[in-house]
Order: sequence, then structure tokens, then C-alpha cells
Amino acid sequence: MMPNRVPWWDIGRETYEDMVSVLISWLHPKAQRIDGAGGDGGRDVQVPTHDGMLVYQLKSFTGRMKGSRRRQVKRSLARAAQDDLVGWRLVVPIDPTPDELEWFEGLVEGYHFECRWLGKTWLDRQMAEKPAIARYYAHDGRFALSELIEMLERIGADPPSVKDGIVNAAVDQVKGILQQVNELDPHYVFGFAFQPDGGVSVTEVPRYPGAGKDSPRSLKMTLAFPDTEEGESAHQAFRDTLDYGTLSVIPSEFITEARFDPPRLLDTDFEDGELSLSSPAPDLVTEAEIVLKAVDRGGDILARLPLEVEDATQGMRGSRLNLKDKSGALGAVATFDGPTSQFRVDVSYTPPQEYWPLDLLPAVNFMAAVGSGADMVAVVNGQNFAPQGLTGFQPSGAEDLAKYAEFLGNLSYIQTKTGVFFDITGGLTAEEEWSAVFASQLLNGERVQGTWDKITLQIAPGARESVEETLCGPPKAMRSTSHLTISIQGNDIPIGRLVEEIESARVQTWHPSADSEPHATTTVTLVPGDTDKVTRFLSADLD
Repeated sequence: MMPNRVPWWDIGRETYEDMVSVLISWLHPKAQRIDGAGGDGGRDVQVPTHDGMLVYQLKSFTGRMKGSRRRQVKRSLARAAQDDLVGWRLVVPIDPTPDELEWFEGLVEGYHFECRWLGKTWLDRQMAEKPAIARYYAHDGRFALSELIEMLERIGADPPSVKDGIVNAAVDQVKGILQQVNELDPHYVFGFAFQPDGGVSVTEVPRYPGAGKDSPRSLKMTLAFPDTEEGESAHQAFRDTLDYGTLSVIPSEFITEARFDPPRLLDTDFEDGELSLSSPAPDLVTEAEIVLKAVDRGGDILARLPLEVEDATQGMRGSRLNLKDKSGALGAVATFDGPTSQFRVDVSYTPPQEYWPLDLLPAVNFMAAVGSGADMVAVVNGQNFAPQGLTGFQPSGAEDLAKYAEFLGNLSYIQTKTGVFFDITGGLTAEEEWSAVFASQLLNGERVQGTWDKITLQIAPGARESVEETLCGPPKAMRSTSHLTISIQGNDIPIGRLVEEIESARVQTWHPSADSEPHATTTVTLVPGDTDKVTRFLSADLD
């Protein structure tokens, strides 16, 4: 194995800046490299933090820091200080002498942010802890191939110990080799998966954001798509991969030649099996804030539906995002085409078997508004787009979208008002749907008009005479109170004290107790008199 010490005196400026920039990206995954073609403003790499920007200035000087070198550093610091910084770092493979340290301390005195000199000792320690960087850049990757071949040859030459079982021994040896393979490239981490049929799949994951820009992978291949339904389908999927980065799986019979080219490492020839291609979108796309709005002709918002990005891809023409609402019932595929600046959204709805009313309500409200003729607007990071397409928004089993949305609104309001939350599984009975509408009206303070047909009362012996005197005779208005509780899918929801005001009632039957039974109750049946109207509402008095 080769040593990790870096011959700094033999490293060119561009290689030094590439190597140290990758190092800083390892240390700070959010690091941003500055292109110095138009002047880097005193900063080669910057790291955004909550408090401001941390700046790294890279200098490849070796030997001593004097003369024009000091003037360069002074200019770089002055340019960087024009912005609001929290820190500035000079990274140079020189450990300062007392004189150089005194000069540096005098240079940074008066700046409000922290300034540090990261010298050769710091760089050597970092490279020793991260040998892949030194091997790749300082030695031009020339040891990678010979070391990898040596590792693979050891599998046969140095059989594993089987004291813990042959499978565990083989796994341990493969792990060891994989760990060493992952010390060969500072930009990517590799993984292997072995299949029972002998197949091996390789995964390649960037070590940090921007690794693909520092070390792009290339793929050279020749494809031939036959004029068949399967060939045309594979060809279209491949075009979508190029245009929008979406996944395409190309069968081996359509691939006449394929060659992968990982820079400075091994070339890999494609020999057999299908080829899977995709291109994940950068964080800027996957972290986008997307909202769908339904608006009327006057521009007023009728419904608003936030969406979450499940995954996103990006190709040469634009991006494609798979989106879901909070309930998971509404899915959307958003495609942005850069050359035409067109934005298309295809929406689909799958009725959930189990849902929280509050989560599902925004999706149904949105579909109801669009289904009634409202226009759709997509808001991406605060910018409005008028999508070109909208499909599949009609939910199965809900013919009247407005009624469906109203029902969910009632159910959500009841749960919020009473504090009794539960999910809904499947559909509700007609009685449960009526109860939800009725309870929401009452909780909203409404006086609900209705009709009635019969009331049966049990009169206690002590109250018999006064009740008989009140009820007998011509029809009379009545008022009763009771505690109302509704039940939905076995969940009891206390609504409050229900007041019923009957406009006209008369006695239909009267069954007084016999004189020989002084302690028996009396049963009275009341029916509508001049009208069957009744008004129901909740009483504010809970006593």
C-alpha cells in the first residue's frame, strides 16, 4: 500500500485547488465552490451557515510566505471582507514561522470575523484521515488499478478463516475489500449486491453534494431499438431519461455496446443484463415548495393544496417531480420543460381505505373546485405557473365532488370542535353521514329546522297530576332538552345539550297507572298538533 503523504511542492495550482475543495466538501457537505474565471472575490470555497458565510481561500504556495505572496493574501482577505462573513480561512501548505504568524495576526486584526491560518500540518492530518483524496489527486490515481487487482487476487490466494462459518467469513472478506475500494475515489462511495444467480449490482453514491460536478461519470453506448411495440416503448423511456432524468430499463437485446468511464479509475464494459438509467435532481429541485391552487375567473382562490416532493429527476430538457398531498390520496407528476418554459401537471386520485378527515379535505376541496370549472395554478417556490395538463381528478365512488367535500368538511369541523379525533376506514352509513351534517350545523350555532312524528314520555308518579293538567286539552307548544351524542364507526362524540322546540303537540294516548299501583309510571304518547315543525339547537347552558 502506498503512503498518504502529499508532495505539496510537486502539486500544480489547479490540482491543489481541486483536491482541497473536495476536502472542504467532505468537511462541510453544503460547501459551494466559486468559479474564479471572473474573479472569485477573495473566496475559493464558501460554506453557508445560519449566522453567515464561512469562506476558504486556497493558496498552493510552498516554501515561505513573503513578498508578493503576502500581498496576494492581503488582497484576497480585503475582497472577501466586503460581504458579511462569520469566518475566513487561509488554506496553504506552509506552517508559519513566528515572523509569518506575527504578520498574519497583524493582517487580520480589526476584522470583525474569525480568521485562521490552516497550514501544512493541518492539511497532512486531513489527508491522512481521508486517504482517498490524497491517492486520487496527489498521485494521479495511478496506484488505484494495481491496488484493486492486488485486493482481488488475495481472495483466492488468502482464503478466509471459517471458524465463524464459511458464509460469515466470506462476507467479512468482501467487506474488507469493499472498504479498501472505497478509499480509491474521493467523490463516490461504492456498494455491491450479490444475487443467488451469480449476478452483481453496483451502486455509486456521491460522497457530498456537487461530487458529480467535480468528477462527472460518462457512459458510452450504442443502442438499437426495433420497430416493435416493446422497442418503441423502450425508446420513449430512454428519451424521457435524457430529457427529464426519469428511470428507464433497457433490455440487453437493445444494447449493442456499452462502456462506462469513471475518471482515473477502472473502465467497465457492459456485457449482459438489462441497463437501468436515471438522473436524480439536485437538492434545489427536491426541496422545492409546490402548491396547487384552484382559482375562479376573477383570480380568487377557491382551494389550496400543498404538495410534498417524493422524488425528482432532472435531464437535459428539464425536471420531473413525483408529488403527493398530505393524505397520500392525491398524486401528481409535474414536468417542467426548460426550452419551452411549459409546466405540466398530471393529477391522479386513489380513494384511501383509511384516512384522517382533516388530511383528506384539502385534496377533495381542490378536486371539487377544478371539477366545477375552476382554473389550476401551480406555485413553485412562490412563482406562478399555468400547467398545461390535468388528468384523473375524479375520485371513484364520489359522483358529487362538492357534496363529498362538504361531508368531509363537516366531519373535520366536528373533530376539531369537540377534540375527538379518529381516522375513517372505508365508507360511512347514510345514518352516520346525516349525523355528521346535523352535528356540524348545531356546533356552528345554527338553529336546525325539521319535523317530528311521535314522542313517548314516561311520567313519574309524583309529577303525574301536573303533567296531565299541562298536556291535556288543545295542542300546545313544547320545549325539551337532552344530551346529544352521535356515533361514527363506533366512536362516540359528545355534541352538547340539545334543545328541541316543538310548535304544536297533542296527546295521542294516555295510560295512567291504576289507583292500586300508586308508584307506577304513566306513559304518554304525543303527536304533532296543528303543525309538525320542530327547531333544534344547542344550549349554552350546560346545567
